[in-house]
Amino acid sequence: SIKGQKDYDLIQFKYIIKAFNEYKYDAINIGKREASLSLADLENCKKWGGDLIVSANLVYKKSGKPIFKPYKIVKKGSKKIAIIGLVDPIGLRAVLDENVAINDMGLVLQNILPDLRSQVDSIVVLAFAKNDKLNALAKEFIEVKLILGGDVEQPSQELEKVYDCAVLATTNDSRAMGWYYVMIDEKNKWVNEKFEMIFISEMFSQSKLIESINDKYKEEIRNVILNIDKKNFNDENGVPGVKSNMTYVGSESCLACHSETYEKWSKTQHAHAFKSLKDKKADADPN
Repeated sequence: SIKGQKDYDLIQFKYIIKAFNEYKYDAINIGKREASLSLADLENCKKWGGDLIVSANLVYKKSGKPIFKPYKIVKKGSKKIAIIGLVDPIGLRAVLDENVAINDMGLVLQNILPDLRSQVDSIVVLAFAKNDKLNALAKEFIEVKLILGGDVEQPSQELEKVYDCAVLATTNDSRAMGWYYVMIDEKNKWVNEKFEMIFISEMFSQSKLIESINDKYKEEIRNVILNIDKKNFNDENGVPGVKSNMTYVGSESCLACHSETYEKWSKTQHAHAFKSLKDKKADADPN
């Protein structure tokens, strides 16, 4: 998920999309933060993602056509699986770009599914929505076999079934990773289902591929001129009519008057915080 709408957030998101592509993900969905971007930024996301991003109910307001591919059909063995992207409109309409609109999730599925039934063996829905909305979709559209959600307070702890549909969710803070395994038999019935949620910790070594992508992100963020780098971006009058003459003087300047406090502070991790960023070449990253 994108962190925000700043220019450096978009640069970071570009590399996140790149990572998904490098890891051969079949599809990723648009969430609420992405949906609230400007149309120009959404178009950039589409350019970066190619066929990776799916979103069926985020549309151009003028034409009503989806901005991204509404769904993607992938082949797993001999089976064809449709992956549809949805985002809950609740709370979104007020923050959308003036040229962007969003349709009801249920109405969109009603329009899409009749055409898909004859094309695929199974249907998966990626829905950025609360648990109650995920369950409601599963109850209404019984042909959907799996719903993966994201707008939740905590990740799924166990496999939840609504009729024949598995409903699973992870949080969007990248601290949990779930996997769901299933066999699809000759009658397209899903059997031998297994599910596990793994919480990410330091026991997992960092991927060399991710490190490489992250290094490229840090290099770009260091060399590009961001809005916060521009003099006219920051208001120099914190109090209207009063210009601040304050400048950064460094921690050592505190030593003369606060020697005891400085001595204690210098032995903490905080004293080396910026050095740690410089060592990781992350000192130019606003995040």
